[in-house]
Parts: sequence; structure tokens; C-alpha cells
Amino acid sequence: MKVSTKLPVSEQFRPEEEGWTMLKEPNAALAQWMALPIGVFAILLVYLLAVVLGIEEFYQFRFGWNLLLAYAVMLPIHEGLHAVVFPAKLKSDDIYVGVLMKYLVFFAFYTKRMSRNRALVVYLTPFLVLSIVPIVFMAATGVYSLFLFDIAFLNAIGACVDLLAIWMISTQVPKEAVVRNKGYKTYWKHQRMS
Repeated sequence: MKVSTKLPVSEQFRPEEEGWTMLKEPNAALAQWMALPIGVFAILLVYLLAVVLGIEEFYQFRFGWNLLLAYAVMLPIHEGLHAVVFPAKLKSDDIYVGVLMKYLVFFAFYTKRMSRNRALVVYLTPFLVLSIVPIVFMAATGVYSLFLFDIAFLNAIGACVDLLAIWMISTQVPKEAVVRNKGYKTYWKHQRMS
């Protein structure tokens, strides 16, 4: 795994020459704006889960250092969860994590191909682990933490671009296909059967 301030671009990967199809997706800045309604929906979904499980009364939203601390803790864990789910795990030089300063966007990036379903799992894992699991954990154990609530809700909005990517991949990429990124662009290709 490598740390970077820019998305890696594999010059050896020539998608147009190798029969890959480019996903119809917005650029990074537009994706942030398009994903905001999805993030609001994700927060409402997490809150609804807390209501259904009967623990919403234990949460009090408050601005302050607590939110900043929760955000600072959540970010590296969120990106680390993406990296752990990549096919090569953390030991691969094909995995990059970092921040795009131009957009103030943190990222985990894999330069090789992966199955469509693995890509969906990569995008979904941080939302499940950091937004859904804490709510279920608190409801199951009766141990309530405002810090865990903060992480769950902040991660729900933070996962909005991931959830947008899930929607785009699930609606545009056939189930048996593989996906691969080159910079900001995502490509897919039918997997060859051996």
C-alpha cells in the first residue's frame, strides 16, 4: 500500500485499446454535489434504523470538537476499510490511499481489475461497518455512545459518493464483468471464461 496526494494512473492500462467500456459517471467535483442527496438519504436511513431499534432517544446532535474528533477518527478507518476489501489486501503496491487536496477528498484506490461484485463490496463496506454496525451494536448491547452515533451519522454522509458509485456500477455494469479504474474514470469489461 502506498500513500499519495493524487490518483495513480497506470500508463500500461489502455482501456480504449483493450475493449473496456467507460462508465457514465460525473467528474470528482460534480460527483460530490450529485451525491449529497444520497448522503442525506443515508443519514435518514441510519436514523430510521436507530428509531426501529429504539435507541434514537440516546442521541443528541451537537456541534463542537466532538464532531471534529469523530470525523478525524472516521476518515482513516473509512478509507482503510476500502483498502482491506480490495482483492490484494493491504500488502499490494497496487493500493493507494491519500487525499486529493484540490477537492479535499480522501481516497483508497486500487489500480488492478476486480469483479463487479467485489467493487460493490469495496464501496459498501465502510457504510455497513461505520454507519450500520454501531447502531446495531448499541441496540444489542445497551451500551450507548454519543461518539459512536456521531461516527455513524458522519460516515453516512461521508459515504455518499461510495453509494453513488454503487448505484452507477449496479445499473451499468453486467454482473459477470470486471471493473478497473484509470485516474478518475471507471471502466468495465466482460470477464473471459476459462
